Amino acid sequence: MEILSKKIMPYFQPIVSIDTGSIYGYEVLGRYADDDGKIKSLGGFFSNKNVSNEEMLEVDRRIREEALKKFSEDGAGKRLFINMRLAWLSKFAANPSEMPTIKWAEQYGIDLSRIIIEITEEEFNESNAAFITALSYYKSVGCKIAVDDYGSCCSNINRLADLCPDIIKINMEYVQKSENLYQFREYLRTLSDFAQKLGIEVVYEGIETQKQLDNCISAKGRFYQGFLLSEPLPSMKNALFNEQVFKHSMFKSVAECQKSITKSIALKNSLDYIIDQYFEEKPYDEKLHEIDEYFSELCLQMPSCVKRIYLCNKFGYQISSNMEKGTDTIELCDYKNRNWAWRGYFQSALTAISFGQKSYLTKSYRDATTKEKIYTYARQVKPDVLMFVDIMRDEL
Repeated sequence: MEILSKKIMPYFQPIVSIDTGSIYGYEVLGRYADDDGKIKSLGGFFSNKNVSNEEMLEVDRRIREEALKKFSEDGAGKRLFINMRLAWLSKFAANPSEMPTIKWAEQYGIDLSRIIIEITEEEFNESNAAFITALSYYKSVGCKIAVDDYGSCCSNINRLADLCPDIIKINMEYVQKSENLYQFREYLRTLSDFAQKLGIEVVYEGIETQKQLDNCISAKGRFYQGFLLSEPLPSMKNALFNEQVFKHSMFKSVAECQKSITKSIALKNSLDYIIDQYFEEKPYDEKLHEIDEYFSELCLQMPSCVKRIYLCNKFGYQISSNMEKGTDTIELCDYKNRNWAWRGYFQSALTAISFGQKSYLTKSYRDATTKEKIYTYARQVKPDVLMFVDIMRDEL
C-alpha cells in the first residue's frame, strides 16, 4: 500500500496530569484516510520492517510538521509528545541545530520547553554516542526527553545516566497485566519509586479499564494516558477526557489509603495495649525468664492475625526462636543469630523508636516463601532489644 498517496494526518491523544486533574499534553499519533475515507492508524506502517527508513521518515515529517502547526494554534499551555526514531537523528549528530523539529517549532513560534521528544527504550539501549549528542542538544534548547515502553527491554541504567531523561512511559503491557497479576502491580510501584528517586516523571500509558487506572494511581506517578481516559483526537481544540472516571479513581485511592491508615492505627494500638498489659502483669526479667518461654506466653495472647513473634538486638541479630502461633499452641523454630538488619523495615523501626515512638507498623510486603501479605509490628523491649510481630493476614 502506498501510504504517501493517502491523506496523512496527526491525531492527538491526551495525557492527563493528576496534580491539576487536567490535560497536561498530547502524544502525536499518525493516521491516514483509506479509500473509503475511514481513518486508520499508521502504527502498522511504522512497525513494518519491509518499509524503508526513508519512506517512514518522509511520512513522519509530514505528520510532525502538521502536528506542530496545529499545536501552535490550539495547544496553548500544553505539551506535545513527539515520537522520534533515533536512526533519523544520525545525520544531525554533527549539526543538531538543523533538526527539522526545532526549525518548525521556531517557525510556528512554539516555546521549545513545551516539546517532549519521545524515544523507545529499545532504541535508547542500542543508541550510540552520536544519538546521545543529538538528544542532548534537544535538552540544551529546552526540550524534554521521554523514554517510551520503559521496562520492555533491559532498562539500561547506563543510558539513563548518559541522557538523564525527564520522563519514562511505563510499558503498557505491564499496566494491562496489573489488572490480574499482583506481580505487575508491585512492578509498577517499583518503577515509580525508582523514577521518583532519580527525579524522573512517570507516564502510565495504555490504560483501558477502571481497574488498570486504579492500579496506576495506587502505584503513584504524575501522568496517565489511554483509551479509558481519551481516544486519540483529530484536534486539540476544546479537547476533553473522561474526567469523571479519572477523579473517581483519584478519590478512591485516597479513601482506601485513609481507610488503611485507620485500620493500621487501630491494630497498632491494640497490640500496644496487649503488650503493655502483659508487661505490667508479668514484668520481664532476663535473670528469671527464659526468653522463648516468656514471649511464647505473650504470643498466645495475641489476636488471630498474628502468626509469629521474634526478638533481635539493635544490630539486627535474632536472639530468640521464631515463635509460630497456632490456635492454642506455639511452635519454636530456631532462627537465632540470623541477621535481619538488611530488611527495610528494621531500619525504619529503629528510626521510629529512636525518635520516641512506642512501636512501629510497616507497610505491607510479601513473604518470600508463601507470597502472603505481611505487616510487621516492632516494639522496643529493652534499650538494646526489639520485638517483631509478623501479621500474616491481609488485615489492613
